[in-house]
Amino acid sequence: LFFFLARHNREIRPELRLKQLTTNNAESFIQDSVVSPDGHYLLYGDQLGIHLRVLATGEVHTFQKPKALSEDDLWYPTAWFPDQTHFIAVSGSISSRGLIPTSWTVSVLGDGANKLREGVIARSVSPDGSVVAFTSGGIDSDKEIGVMEASGEEPATLREDHNGTFLSVQWSADGQRLFDLRTQYEGSKTEDAKTRYLLESRRPSGGAPVPIVSYELGSYSGFPDWRGGNSFCVRDAERVIYTRNVSVGSIAGNDDTNLWQVKVDPDTGEPQ
Repeated sequence: LFFFLARHNREIRPELRLKQLTTNNAESFIQDSVVSPDGHYLLYGDQLGIHLRVLATGEVHTFQKPKALSEDDLWYPTAWFPDQTHFIAVSGSISSRGLIPTSWTVSVLGDGANKLREGVIARSVSPDGSVVAFTSGGIDSDKEIGVMEASGEEPATLREDHNGTFLSVQWSADGQRLFDLRTQYEGSKTEDAKTRYLLESRRPSGGAPVPIVSYELGSYSGFPDWRGGNSFCVRDAERVIYTRNVSVGSIAGNDDTNLWQVKVDPDTGEPQ
């Protein structure tokens, strides 16, 4: 009887099925993508603009760049607002000083785009829609993480790391914590240097970060998340799913990337 109950009470995990949603080629590569909170829509950016795809029907609507941007400027989505009537997009121009980003709010109802804030890459919107997490600083705007009001006002830096990069920042499902993925470079940025990846959580009001996952790859790459490895999503208040490159070769798209998950305490953010 015990064996029967133990066997049938095990968690039944649904089978993961891959489905191709886009058909872009190398000349119109996808810059970034984000699924809506209800899972019904996909936003993605390429050389033609930002596209909204209805997953159930395949219908696609395109959002053109604001007229203030040039043809060569980047233009890609980063986050949805909870009401799904707006999303955040980022434009970027390359200069001798590096990437110059601007974050925008874009209406899906056809009301156009409004400038949110210059000099930051808005990454994630809090569950109540009132606060936006961003990265800024350095030539690629990835040396600092911070938060600001949904209007773009009152920006506050939470953490700086000029010996690494912040790759992503996301909110917990209850809005009580921020999770970020960053790199640290050990030694000079050469082929012999090491890159360490750190997944952490913190309070949006500030304070020390809580380590969750840390692992090391054997050499430095200027594009640590170029092929989609080393990214993460906060699945719910107690679980984080992240991708992890199998080896250094996977950074350049030459090896495999696996999915991992870690359970965290919803109050402290510590791994369980």
